[in-house]
Amino acid sequence: MANSSISLAHIIPREGLVVADRKPVTVRPQRDKIVLTKLQQANVVGAARKDIHKYCRNLDSALEAMFTAASQPELRSKLREPTKTVTENVTETVTKTAGKTVTTKTVTTTVTKDSKGDKDDDGDSDDEGGYLDYVDAVKAQTAWATALTSPVFADFFTALLRARIQWNENPREPLDKSKHSATAKAIQALLDSEPGL
Repeated sequence: MANSSISLAHIIPREGLVVADRKPVTVRPQRDKIVLTKLQQANVVGAARKDIHKYCRNLDSALEAMFTAASQPELRSKLREPTKTVTENVTETVTKTAGKTVTTKTVTTTVTKDSKGDKDDDGDSDDEGGYLDYVDAVKAQTAWATALTSPVFADFFTALLRARIQWNENPREPLDKSKHSATAKAIQALLDSEPGL
């Protein structure tokens, strides 16, 4: 499924978001291509430039649904949960049975809850586990995104949050919020319910 005809940056809803036309939406251009491919595979968008306005509307609806899911209190509660650290202990047991040696491996998984939000010297939290757990939970609720890796989805999700935050810091046309995209409105609802994001 070729996606060279359109780029992710061309179909992201712009009203109420700050998104550059000629730069990738995510941190890396390759990640934009991966996100676009998953959107195409889920039939949210297509590849033909002639239908770009239809894709923009479809994507706006899909992203609105994603950020509406992200606003659910049960998902937002993950932002305040302690981070989970998983440690695996492997124990090897050797047993001799009828002259044959059989090796059995036993894997024990220990889950340790770390305290979230420990601050370093500059006052920032080094632990983003709560945020990443939250973003993974949002990804699980977003049908088209479930096949994306967590880092790619987190990059895309965070880029859209930043695009709205940048608009809030430096508003651009349209200034009338009623004319903003459904995506921008859904992101704003999330930011209003979680001011620390």
